[in-house]
Amino acid sequence: MNEFTRIFNDLDIDKTELTMLLNTPRNTIFNYLKGSVTNMPASAVTLITLLAFIKQHHPRAFEEWGEITRYNKNQEKRDGNTLSLFDIINDDVLLQGIVRHGELRGFIK
Repeated sequence: MNEFTRIFNDLDIDKTELTMLLNTPRNTIFNYLKGSVTNMPASAVTLITLLAFIKQHHPRAFEEWGEITRYNKNQEKRDGNTLSLFDIINDDVLLQGIVRHGELRGFIK
């Protein structure tokens, strides 16, 4: 089982929700989960890790992200305007997630 699949299983959401949350084509997500992609981009694992962090530490933001993706799906059809995760999560939350995962330890005072 690859890292992406392990984190997906921990998220306890379905594949369709994940495709909406990550704004990724359905077949790409399915291939990642099946393990048929041998050269998965690190950004895919980073995104799903960030999603897991948000769900665990900021459940309301996680719910809002789901609401935004549903909004985007409908809004894009109308006028092309969409929102992103960064419209609802502030810099402190993102920084906290990065530090907890150890990627910037030592650089932040």
